Amino acid sequence: MAWVNIPKVSGAWQIIASKEHRGPTGRNYGLFGHINSGVVHYSFTTNASWKSFDAKTVVTDGDWHHVAGTYDGSDFKLYLDGAVDAQVSPGTKPDTHDNFLFIWGMRHR
Repeated sequence: MAWVNIPKVSGAWQIIASKEHRGPTGRNYGLFGHINSGVVHYSFTTNASWKSFDAKTVVTDGDWHHVAGTYDGSDFKLYLDGAVDAQVSPGTKPDTHDNFLFIWGMRHR
């Protein structure tokens, strides 16, 4: 979970938090600012293939938002400001590894 203030998203994916493995399985999971739509994007790998989904609410309004992604053993949920904003049931468990969680913050003007 994180507090984010994303006035605009441009040029590249904006990392909020990511647990990454630079190998054949890619990332384990991550929260990102989506470059085209201005929403929070949640992605993960399962059986070395990508699964991902986007929130419904645009967060590039210049306000602070609380975002969180959860997995309860069957469903991935993306929360925005305390409420479920998107949900997906991939039908399989996410890949796991022991790499560190990467959290990034940057102020853009």
